[in-house]
Amino acid sequence: MKSFDYFQPTEIRFGRRRLLEVGQVAARCGKRCLIVSVKVDQVFAPLFERVKQCLQEAGVEFAHFEGVVPNPTTDSVTAGAKLARRFGADVVLGVGGGSSMDTAKAIAVEATHPGTSWDYLYYRETQPTKRTLPIIAVSTTSGTGSQVTQVAAVTNSSLKTKSAIYNPLVFPRVCIVDPELVRTVPPHITASTGFDVFCHAFESYLHVNASPYADTLALEAIRLVAKYLPIVVADGSNMEAREAMAWADTLAGLCIANAGVTLPHGIGMTIGGQCPQVMHGEALAVTYPEFTRFTYPHALRQFATMGRILNPALEKESDEAAAERACEEVDILLKKIGMWLSLRGLGVAEADIVAIADNSRVLPDYKNNPRIASRDEIYEMLVSSYERT
Repeated sequence: MKSFDYFQPTEIRFGRRRLLEVGQVAARCGKRCLIVSVKVDQVFAPLFERVKQCLQEAGVEFAHFEGVVPNPTTDSVTAGAKLARRFGADVVLGVGGGSSMDTAKAIAVEATHPGTSWDYLYYRETQPTKRTLPIIAVSTTSGTGSQVTQVAAVTNSSLKTKSAIYNPLVFPRVCIVDPELVRTVPPHITASTGFDVFCHAFESYLHVNASPYADTLALEAIRLVAKYLPIVVADGSNMEAREAMAWADTLAGLCIANAGVTLPHGIGMTIGGQCPQVMHGEALAVTYPEFTRFTYPHALRQFATMGRILNPALEKESDEAAAERACEEVDILLKKIGMWLSLRGLGVAEADIVAIADNSRVLPDYKNNPRIASRDEIYEMLVSSYERT
């Protein structure tokens, strides 16, 4: 067995009605809390009323930043950081999906450091310091795993580029994963975020830095997705399936915090930076059929294992046959959950493909793949993904 490390500083509070603990959790970290979320509408209003009531009961003052946007931008982070400084926030509470949690993390850095969040990306010489505000995450989707990771993805709109802060100081101190909060998530968002769970788990399993610990969590997450994602897309009120996907999301987040992701995430991040209307899960799903066929001959064991989870009948097949069939099983899953997508259908222009291919190797994720893709090979995948029948 190879040597490995595993690190997870986030306290995980999982289960129904755990949201009611948010006040006492926040009070442990500070007395002036910046809530970070998307614009609150009628659907989300009761959730935030409960959050604010819990904070009040715990004696925590709060301000609310409602400026989160999909594929969080440096501009939205800066607006939130300015509010955090004016209010004198000493703790940041991200409530929502990955965009809200990532924005909260980036605000926690920018509010206490010179410059902007873009100055503290993973490859910069200057990194966040211990001045970073403590972060609490409350997830309202089952997909990004951001509640247990040291990653905050941000988009620079002027550069049409998406990158990330990657630093242990942006691990949330505490996360609350309350499956009741995802009960009303619409089917397509459920499918998109749920497929992201599959990608996190499978890519960490493929990753060159995979470990026995992360593998165990990844395979359990894949099993849960295979069983429960189609169920919950069809019936969002099924709480057994909602709980299972919330747990799968958390497991997969723990995986990527300790292993990482591979080629599809580098491409997907670039698609999101170039075309911000595309959700992250959509950006992954649209190229996965090409990615699986490109990669499987170089990771027969991992693909065969994944394929046998999706289709137990493949237990009778050799690793070579099961690995090849695994690509078809992923296609079947995508079609079953309504994620059989094309770049054209997602509003990506043909002219964007060149820019996406040019920038997909800026992030280092492609280096973690069992087969390293060239720029031209990525371009071919994107061209193949443009039309889908």
